[in-house]
Amino acid sequence: MSVIAQLKGHNHWVRALVVSGDRLYSGSYNMIMIWELDSFTCLRTVTCQGGSVYSLAVDTVGHHLISGVYENRIDVTDENKNFFFVS
Repeated sequence: MSVIAQLKGHNHWVRALVVSGDRLYSGSYNMIMIWELDSFTCLRTVTCQGGSVYSLAVDTVGHHLISGVYENRIDVTDENKNFFFVS
């Protein structure tokens, strides 16, 4: 196997990854990046609060990003509005 793309832009270690449909979601310190898998381009960067993102889940029906963060909590974010519902 060989690397076909390197996706850059995170400010710290990438600790969480999830694929949903044609998108890849990657989490690091205070940010989640949303990538298009066909072109390997970043579609959006979601600013988080609470330190490093350690886990990610995607609700494709409600367009929510659910992240487990360093500060002992789960944040629910509206992917389209970059707004936290719960923290």
